[in-house]
Amino acid sequence: SLVNGEPTINGLSLVNKTFFVSESTVNQSATIFENGLSLVNGSGSEKLVYFGADQISETSITNGSLSTINNGISMVNGISLVNGLSLVNGLSLVNGVPLVNAISLVNGLSLVNGISLVNGISLVNGISLVNGVPLVNSESSALVNGFNNILVILNEGDAQLSEPIDIKPINVITGVEAGTQYIIPGGFLDTNFTINYVPTALEILPADLLITTLDTAITYGDETPVFEGEISGLQYTDTVEEVFPEGLIYSLECSECGVGESPYLISASAGGVSSNYNVTFANIGLLTVNSFPLTLKADDAIITYGQQEALNFTATANTAELPFGEILDDILGEISFTPADACTSATEISIIPNTSVSNYDITYESGELTINKADLSIEVISTYIFEGEAVPSTVEVITTGLVCDDNAPTVTSFTIADINGIPQTGILPAGEYSITADISTLPGYEQYTIASIPGQLFVNPIVGCNNRIKASDICQTPATLAENPSIKTLLKFEYTNSLDIPVYIPNGPKNRLRGNAIFVGSPPELFLPGTHTFEIYTDGNRLQWEVITNGCNSASKSANGSNADPCSTSLMVDSSAFNAGIPDLGPEMKVYPNPSSDYITLYLGPSGASAKLGIYNEVGQLLLTNEFKEGIYPEVQVDISGLKSGILLFNLEQDGNATYFKVIKE
Repeated sequence: SLVNGEPTINGLSLVNKTFFVSESTVNQSATIFENGLSLVNGSGSEKLVYFGADQISETSITNGSLSTINNGISMVNGISLVNGLSLVNGLSLVNGVPLVNAISLVNGLSLVNGISLVNGISLVNGISLVNGVPLVNSESSALVNGFNNILVILNEGDAQLSEPIDIKPINVITGVEAGTQYIIPGGFLDTNFTINYVPTALEILPADLLITTLDTAITYGDETPVFEGEISGLQYTDTVEEVFPEGLIYSLECSECGVGESPYLISASAGGVSSNYNVTFANIGLLTVNSFPLTLKADDAIITYGQQEALNFTATANTAELPFGEILDDILGEISFTPADACTSATEISIIPNTSVSNYDITYESGELTINKADLSIEVISTYIFEGEAVPSTVEVITTGLVCDDNAPTVTSFTIADINGIPQTGILPAGEYSITADISTLPGYEQYTIASIPGQLFVNPIVGCNNRIKASDICQTPATLAENPSIKTLLKFEYTNSLDIPVYIPNGPKNRLRGNAIFVGSPPELFLPGTHTFEIYTDGNRLQWEVITNGCNSASKSANGSNADPCSTSLMVDSSAFNAGIPDLGPEMKVYPNPSSDYITLYLGPSGASAKLGIYNEVGQLLLTNEFKEGIYPEVQVDISGLKSGILLFNLEQDGNATYFKVIKE
C-alpha cells in the first residue's frame, strides 16, 4: 500500500530500505526454474529467495521472529548485526557480523551471485537507484551507520553457527501478482557516498487466460457427463483451483437432451476468478447425443392358413429399461408386421420399421412363423349312370374350407370302388359304388390338409316293368307344421324295390309329385331293395306320386293323397328303449355319417343277415320301415332326405336281436 506516496508493508516504509541475505539462505533456496518462473536472458538456475510479508514489521524485525509464511526465515535490522545484538527466533547470533569480510566495499553488489528478481539485473531497466552523493566522512563509523536501512534475511540455521555469517545484497520485488509491485535494489556499501534507496513501481498486468470448451458425446439417456475445457495461459505454477477458487461451471441448454436437436453448445463460466488473469471463455464445444441402441425382435408365432382371427403378432425389446423411464408402446405406437394377414406362405414375421422414432437406433429382427394347414374337404356329389354306360370322366364335387380367395380345385381323376372297397374300372355292372376324388394330382394346395369325401355312384339296371320301382301304398294322418300354417295332412307313401340292388332316380320328370296340393318334402332318389316309406306334408288337396324306372316307360303311380286311407298311429316302440347317445354297435355294425342330411349308410357286417329297420320320431311315431334280404348287402343305404330335421330313432332287428340308436337329421 501507499502511505503519503511511499510504498509500505505492514506500516513499514520501503523507501531507503535495502536487503541483504545470508549465503546459507541463498544456498538452501530453490532456483528460478524450480519455482516455476523464468528470467529474460536468464538461465533459470538463478536462486530465488522467498520471504513472507509478515516479516516486514517493526516487531518481527526486532524479535527476529520466524515467518509463518516461509518457515525457517527471519529478518533483522542490519545495525543490530554490527553490534552483534540480533536475535533469530530468540537466539543470539555468534561472533557478531564480520561485515568487512563478508561483502565487497569496492564494487556495488546489488547483484550478488546473479540473484535478481527483475530481468536478471540489479537496477530496473539499467537505471541506478543510488543518488551518487558522496559521504562527508569515510570513517568506519560511516560504514556502520550505512547499516541503519539494511534489512537482513537470515534462516534458523544461521543462529546455530559458530563462525561468522556471510551476507550478500539482494534485489527484492514485493510480489509477482498482477497489480502494482515494487522493486527494491540490493544494498551498496561505500564510504564515499551517501546512498538512498528508492523503490521503483512495477505494474504487472493480468495475464490472458483462455478457456475453450471441448467436444464430447453421450448416448441418449446417459447422465450429463463431466465436461472439460482446454485451458491456455496459466502462469508459473498456478493451478485451475487457484485461479478459479469456486470452480469452473459448465452448462447446457437441455436437461433430457435428445438426438433431434443435437449437437448442443457447451458453455463455461466461473463464479470467482483470480485477479491475475483476464479470462476469456471460448464456448465452442459441442455435446453430441447419439441414438440409444435398441433391438426389437418379432416373437415367434403359430397361425392357421387363412384364419379370420387377428394374427396378434407381438415383439420383444432387448431391454425393459428405457431412457428417462420411457415406455416402449409410447415410443413405437402400434407396431406393424408382415405378413399382415393369414393368406401367406411366409416363414418369418417381419417388423415394419417406424421411421418417425427419434432418439433410438432400432435394429429389427424377424421371428419364426409357423403356418398350420387349413382344413379342406372335397366331396363328390352322388350321381348315377345306366347299366352299360362308361364311367363319367367328370363328376360334380363340393369344395368346403377354401380361404384367401383361393380357386376351387379342378378334379379330373376319380377312384371307384365297390361296397367292399375293391377298386373297379371299365364298364360297371348294376349296383352301388363309392366314387372318390383323386387329390394326389392337385398342385397349389400345399397350405391345406385335404380330406376327400366319397360320394355314391349308382349304376341303374335296365329292367322290365315287372321289376320297376312300384308306388305300392299311401295313407294319411292329420298333421301341422308351425312354420307352414296351411299344412293339414301328412301323407305316407310306400314303395317296393323288388330288385336286390338299389336304384337311383333323381327328382324330376321321372320321380315327381303331381297335383294341386301345397306340399313340403320330396320323394326319395335312392330306392333301396325291399319295401320302404317316405312322408310328404300337404294342405289336404290332391297330390299323387309317380316314378318311372329305366327300361319301363310306364310310370308307377300312387293313389291320390286326398283320398288316401288313414294311417295307423299306434306306437310301435317305446322311446325309452333308446339310450341317450349313439350306442356301440359292435365291430360288425357301423352307421355313418351321423349327423346326416340325406343318406345313412348302415354296415350290417360280413354275414349279411336279413334285417328289418324302423325309423321313428322323438315321440315314437313310425316314420319309415325297410327290410333287407339275407346275404346280399353287408352295407345298405337309408334315404332320410324326406324326413324332418331332428333326432331320429332307429330300431334294427337282425337275427332276433333288436338294436336301438339315434341319428341326427340335419
